[in-house]
Amino acid sequence: SDTPRPSPRTNRTRRVPRLQARGELQGQIDAFLADGARTELAFPRSLSSFDRLIVHRICEGEPSLSSASSGQGRSRRIVVSKK
Repeated sequence: SDTPRPSPRTNRTRRVPRLQARGELQGQIDAFLADGARTELAFPRSLSSFDRLIVHRICEGEPSLSSASSGQGRSRRIVVSKK
């Protein structure tokens, strides 16, 4: 039919979990930054590829942090380090 379908990018119901995930990841990174005793934050392998991307983007905006992913498939994980 001629009825337009909503784009997945504009579907707000999909964005809410992503925004919540970003907030949770940001909170973990903020706590890590505030902890002077820790130099690395290793996220679990269960983190999705999208969540790893969020972590990389958060670290890009924080000059005192770097991030690196390692492994393949289900064994892939991300580690955040203080510079």
